[in-house]
Amino acid sequence: MVENSFQERINLTYYIPNLEIGGVEYNIYNSMEFYDAESRKIHRFKKVKVYEYPSEKGDKRWVVTTEEGKVFMVTKSYCKESFSFTNNFNFRYIENLVEVVDFQVDTGDSVVTLQKTGSGLGMVEDTSGFVI
Repeated sequence: MVENSFQERINLTYYIPNLEIGGVEYNIYNSMEFYDAESRKIHRFKKVKVYEYPSEKGDKRWVVTTEEGKVFMVTKSYCKESFSFTNNFNFRYIENLVEVVDFQVDTGDSVVTLQKTGSGLGMVEDTSGFVI
């Protein structure tokens, strides 16, 4: 799950849970919601893709896009916390606090960019493993 909030009361949330069985990954659900407080509208997008890029400095960047290029966002981590559960199972959780460094959403009515929204901060949660 990822949640990003901007100065101008705009919120962007997306979920991409996956299930891996026998080395094959299945996408269970894939959706993004963009809430614009000015218009009081929620815009929903499908086919969210996330690309993770490590950095030599230890921070990471995520590039997020959706169907037909209607959403483009780049975030950069500035802090992270991780933990693992182990005992007859293995579950790993990493929480990254991120800054939005580039942003554009085409709502159909308008194109919203980082210049309009102001700076954005959020969180990228990365989990893997299983719990029995």
